[in-house]
Amino acid sequence: MAVNYENALYPEEAVLDYQENLLDIYIEDYGEEHRDIIEERLRNTLCLFDVDPVETVVKLYEHAKGDAKLAKRMTDEACNFSRLQSRAIRKFRKPYIDLLSSTFNVRRGAKKLLELDYSFLLDETLSEEDKAIFDAEYRRTCKRLRVSPIYNIETIKALNSTMEMLKKNCDLYVLEKSLWGKRVTAKVREKFGRLSTFEILSIFQSATYPNLATTTQVLSNTDENVGSILYFPLVSLLDVGDIDHNFFHELRHAVETGDNGCGLKIIHDELYRLINEVHTEENAVNDLSRLQGKILWAQDEANLNNSYQNLFSYVLDFFQDNRDLLNYLALYNDAELFESIFGVSDLMQLEFFLKDLHEKIMQDEDFYDSSEVVRGKKLIKKLDDNAYSYFRSID
Repeated sequence: MAVNYENALYPEEAVLDYQENLLDIYIEDYGEEHRDIIEERLRNTLCLFDVDPVETVVKLYEHAKGDAKLAKRMTDEACNFSRLQSRAIRKFRKPYIDLLSSTFNVRRGAKKLLELDYSFLLDETLSEEDKAIFDAEYRRTCKRLRVSPIYNIETIKALNSTMEMLKKNCDLYVLEKSLWGKRVTAKVREKFGRLSTFEILSIFQSATYPNLATTTQVLSNTDENVGSILYFPLVSLLDVGDIDHNFFHELRHAVETGDNGCGLKIIHDELYRLINEVHTEENAVNDLSRLQGKILWAQDEANLNNSYQNLFSYVLDFFQDNRDLLNYLALYNDAELFESIFGVSDLMQLEFFLKDLHEKIMQDEDFYDSSEVVRGKKLIKKLDDNAYSYFRSID
């Protein structure tokens, strides 16, 4: 897989140059009559690509040597970030060590307890087999440190909560004090006004597996316009074959983010989230097929696959047959019309159906159930019948 490292070094400029290609597709899909809102949504979107500057140096420094100014900024930010991160850990970890000490009844040398990994006890996504593997390692570590393993869930939750607080305090400290942090917060505030450091940190922390890129609705406090921050940790994704496809997916979310929601999803209660993701993924796959050869960072259609695409075989006819209508409803976040056309009850059944399948796919990426395909077709027929009745009633 070839990676366009020139664009990876200057991602903001690369997106601006590439945006005309995407705009043509969006106008074709949503319609020329909606050009103004599409262009406004793109203007109100901040694409944020920055990741841990140490990781950036490791992966991009060799490619940045031709630009002395950029290479120097990379190394300066990485050294400063690493130094402040170490300082923050020393500054904030004492309460956690003290809690570990009292929990495991260790009076001296409690720092060694930082080696313990009990997180598997709170991970509901792990299979019993994986839990057994982690448990065996946990017991071995406890034996080596001469402490008794603890399995009380409330105690483990208290430890985990303190550890999470420590991590957040460290991350806030580094974001506020580091050269890298000051640069990225200034970038966000230039676009959206005085967002708090905590709000900006939340954007970076929202990018977790399996959704390493995220789109967040933001209300600018400078002009009260709704915009989007598309966080795309580019350097962390360089080893992923379908980087462009991932970006197309998130940019579709940004284009469809308005006052009332994100696409077909009602933001405040996460209603129709899976329906919206499958709709967005179907568009992103089509975007990639129309932009083959026009590489932004990297394209690898042969390895193009994610958990949302694994849902296609169950429901794709619905999204393909109703694509123009769904694009319109998603662009204007018109949940009321969406529900009027297809029926609230049947939409909820489809959402729960997709949610259940998605959870099974996340457990086993090879999961496939032909009986569920039949069930999906029945759900889609109900939705199609509802739409037919709705449009007949308004003729």
